[in-house]
Amino acid sequence: MRAPGPTVFTKDIPSEEAIKDFVASHCPDYLFVILAGSAGNSSINVCSDIDLVVVTASFRYPAAKVIDRIDEWPIDLLILREDRCSEALVSSRRSAFAYIPNLLAYGTYVAGDQKKSLTLITHARAILEEGPYPPSAREILNYRLRLTNMLNNIKCKTSDEWKYIAIPFLGLLMETYCRILGSGWREGGRHAYREIRENAPELANLVTHVISNISEHSLTIIDLGIDILNKIGGPVVFETIPFVE
Repeated sequence: MRAPGPTVFTKDIPSEEAIKDFVASHCPDYLFVILAGSAGNSSINVCSDIDLVVVTASFRYPAAKVIDRIDEWPIDLLILREDRCSEALVSSRRSAFAYIPNLLAYGTYVAGDQKKSLTLITHARAILEEGPYPPSAREILNYRLRLTNMLNNIKCKTSDEWKYIAIPFLGLLMETYCRILGSGWREGGRHAYREIRENAPELANLVTHVISNISEHSLTIIDLGIDILNKIGGPVVFETIPFVE
């Protein structure tokens, strides 16, 4: 599991009392509150938002996400029903999306039932350590098909059209690397970038610099796409797609 990153504060995060008041205004019958994400693991910076996970026993909130603000801070409030928490974490393993486990695993208790909040945090960490279910042959074939199709499309694009497909293509390369060649999590955002930066520096370098000058990196991106495609089984000839159970 990754260690918390460095803290980069240029303004104070909301106080515990401000967070409690904010949560009470949206979900007054909460059981407990967890300060999650980068705010919870002390890696927050000026571009971060404040992730809050609120667990309730009420059936008024089958699943809800609230976007709001406390002072200058954008707040991302995720409301989970208590009887659905374990199911959400287990589903994360099945779907290979690490969003909820990553959100909770380095969280910090804020209010409510402390014992239950720490139990949920511990469960999330265990899910991350276990990792997702390995990709099936069908899933690997699907990534091969998507990469083959994107590479064929890219080769037909003009330089003006290239910039509109380059970013989605890089996103697909990141997802493919993480899910098939890396940890197995089909992650997005900073979690995927952290894994790629540690294990695939060439791809990480492209992700960092390509947005400022896409056309300059076009051949490198294509070559990297071909390399990743070959590592997971090579391109698919569309006339002879194999049947996979």
